[in-house]
Amino acid sequence: MVIPTYYSAFEEVPEEFKTMLFERAVPYYKKHDFPSNTIVLCLHGFTAVPYEVKVIANAIYEKGIDIAAPLLPFHGYKNIEDQKRYFNRMREDIMMDAVKLEISKARQHYKNVFMYGQSMGGCIALCMAGLGLVDAVAATAPAIRIHPFSRVLATVMAPFSINQPKKEPRKFDSPGYDFNNARAAYELIKLSKFAQKNLENITIPVFIAHSHNDPTINGPITVKWMQQKIKGKFTVKWYDHCEHVIPLDVQKDEASADIANFFSNLR
Repeated sequence: MVIPTYYSAFEEVPEEFKTMLFERAVPYYKKHDFPSNTIVLCLHGFTAVPYEVKVIANAIYEKGIDIAAPLLPFHGYKNIEDQKRYFNRMREDIMMDAVKLEISKARQHYKNVFMYGQSMGGCIALCMAGLGLVDAVAATAPAIRIHPFSRVLATVMAPFSINQPKKEPRKFDSPGYDFNNARAAYELIKLSKFAQKNLENITIPVFIAHSHNDPTINGPITVKWMQQKIKGKFTVKWYDHCEHVIPLDVQKDEASADIANFFSNLR
């Protein structure tokens, strides 16, 4: 079976593929009965699914803004064999092209196309901002500066496409993959390097949510670096009762309200 590269939020997932996905991995698109000229595309993180960003997406929707959350390439499969078969196909250009296509679909109906992302999704959102393809960006713990040891390990192991079980059990009730794949991780590093290279091209408003207690991304160093590079209005807020996955952690409601207000004030 030839699977789609990614699953758009603007199209129904065919039934033969929907049955292969986690129920909460299915993309979603919510629009208001009244016409809206603004949409926020919401991107999930590495090994995760659209459900991961749903609390923030719903808060944005409550502000009168339409939202859409695609399932990014090779994510969301519920069967472990499918996960191992497809996840190592993740590539930097495939990820970028999928999100560019989603932006193109949104542009057909909306004047303002904003983007929010968690971790890898935040990294991709900043990539799109650097290319001038979106009008504002918010990100929670964007993965644009991976820890050096992880970078070296992924680079060395990428040719072997090794699957490594995650060290800790799943902390939140949100489906995803319970292993990391070295080849996919290497492609994430390539995405982070693209984001880094293009930070200076960002002239739109940016809101960053981070935690000083994030064990995955060094928040203070990453934020300082973005502040120095990004030319658009830059806002940062810290949620230090959280760790890495802010949209599912204890301050998710606070972060959701702040991000929703950020986008609402730009319309």
